[in-house]
Amino acid sequence: MSLVSEQQLLQNQLQLKQLDEQRQKQAEQTRSFQSKSSSTQEMLHNLRQKEMAKRDPTDPLAVLVPTEANPTDILATRFGLWRTIIGCLVHYLKETVSVHEEISRQQIRLHHAITFPFVTQGLDGEFYQPVKVNSGAPQSGQGLFGHKEQPHPETNDEFEMAEKFFLPLGNGSIQDLPTVLYQYHSNSALLAQATVKELNGTIIPRLEDLKRDLIVKIKEIKSLQSDFKNQVARYHQETKQELNAYIKSVETAKHHPELLTPKDDPYLLRFNLNRLIKRQLTEENYLHEAFNNLQGSGKELEKVVYIEIQTALTVYAKLIGQQAQNVFDGLISKLDTGLLTKDPSFEWDSFVAKDTKNFIDVNLPMRHLSEIHYQHQNDPLTFEIRSGFLERKSKYLKSYSKGYYVLTPTFLHEFKSADRKRDPVPIMSLAVEDCQVAEHSKKDEHNPNSYHKFVLHAKQNGLLRKGHNWVFRAESYDQMMSWYNDLKKVTSLPSPQARSVIGWERKKQERLSSLASSSMISKNRRDTELTGTDQSSYKRGQSPRSSIAHQSLNTVLSLPKNHHPATETTTVADAEVQAKPRLPIDINNSSFVTLETGNGYVDEKIGDMTLSDESKKDTQM
Repeated sequence: MSLVSEQQLLQNQLQLKQLDEQRQKQAEQTRSFQSKSSSTQEMLHNLRQKEMAKRDPTDPLAVLVPTEANPTDILATRFGLWRTIIGCLVHYLKETVSVHEEISRQQIRLHHAITFPFVTQGLDGEFYQPVKVNSGAPQSGQGLFGHKEQPHPETNDEFEMAEKFFLPLGNGSIQDLPTVLYQYHSNSALLAQATVKELNGTIIPRLEDLKRDLIVKIKEIKSLQSDFKNQVARYHQETKQELNAYIKSVETAKHHPELLTPKDDPYLLRFNLNRLIKRQLTEENYLHEAFNNLQGSGKELEKVVYIEIQTALTVYAKLIGQQAQNVFDGLISKLDTGLLTKDPSFEWDSFVAKDTKNFIDVNLPMRHLSEIHYQHQNDPLTFEIRSGFLERKSKYLKSYSKGYYVLTPTFLHEFKSADRKRDPVPIMSLAVEDCQVAEHSKKDEHNPNSYHKFVLHAKQNGLLRKGHNWVFRAESYDQMMSWYNDLKKVTSLPSPQARSVIGWERKKQERLSSLASSSMISKNRRDTELTGTDQSSYKRGQSPRSSIAHQSLNTVLSLPKNHHPATETTTVADAEVQAKPRLPIDINNSSFVTLETGNGYVDEKIGDMTLSDESKKDTQM
């Protein structure tokens, strides 16, 4: 008895020593896997950051989503591969049941049931590709571990796609599963028949149902292929051409205004450019939304697949783990520290982050027109000086036609209506350089509702275009005088840049008025909340000139750096210019600049311009 007891003690000590060695070896492998996983995730994150740094989301020519991608076929192939994986797992579990019924043949069957389309690592460190075989046992002389067996040619595509779609071996991914199973069955000596009922009754039917459901889901994914047909590339090219034309137009207006044509007016090109950018962004955002919908649905579907696989493997691992200690060492611990601990979207996130050509980051924000910035976006040359409805006398029929007119630093445009979306192209454009205001009608005191007219003389431009006196009329005398004074001011200035200051200051005054109204409303609201001495002390502390809104507006609507106030400055004045020679017009000395020209201060004298006899013949009031 003592001898037997000593032998058992020695055997138990030896087994404990072997278990300790196996645990240490497993801990080293786990640390190696974790280090590889962290390095891979860091590398993918760096690649994503570098890719995003190359593209500025505020650039109208930057396209942040793939325009020629085919994600539906990719996902259909991916979930088709998931069906293969599930089929392989079902095949494996069925073979496990048979092996538990026939313990003598378990190793041969289970080794051949590991038919995942992944490269598998054996216990000796060698890598091989498992092949699909029939459920029967191999013939005598066949390799049991797959080392001598070569994969069939039709399985090569599956291995290539699996290597592309999933994280490599050693990252705790789905690719680790065949390696874990292979190593476990190599060390397994004892199996229990109690797992047959659980596997046949629950796990295998659920996986087979999931495999059948994936066929329907794959068809639904393929039906979404039409959502990714887009015209972003064509719209991008048109936007690029229009942006180049716009920048060229602004440069021409600044340096060679005499070469500027009506259709190349920065005012018109900027409106058309914004329209093209908006059209491009609309198409791009539609494609962006299609990516989000597809990737969101795909992620949820894969989570279901992943959870089902996790459930099947968890049940299987627990049943096998009850049989012997080596089950825990060879299977449970490896699965529990790898695949089973991963988030269901672990493979999906890695798959999408790695394939930046066909998929996008779901956190990528959509772009909007208000976030777009481009060169000369708010150049004063693009501001209108005045706009409104006028009636123009026909050149031949002598009848009047109503139109919407816009005065810019370079042209006087006539549109059919005030809607720039419906009528983006003007009917007629008169270059300010070639125009000169002539005269206007006097105010009719007896009939104040009558029409009031003024004459705009267009100079002769070349041999084909003769000079002409254009007669315009407005619904009121004040409206007519506003147009007359503005035209007289802009035609007296030497360059489009000098004229653009007028539009700039008027836009600034509009912003100041808007801010003043908002400030007054806020002030009245605060005054109602204050009582007694608190209200009086609050009012004494207000200083309109030192308000933050006033200072920020001067910063936002500041003149360009190339503007020289010493030679070309102007004021904003919508009312009639008073006849005060050599006196600058200055409505607000703290915010606006006074108009000067090359000849000195502006001398606005209404009605002092006369027409020649020939011009009077062409002008009929």
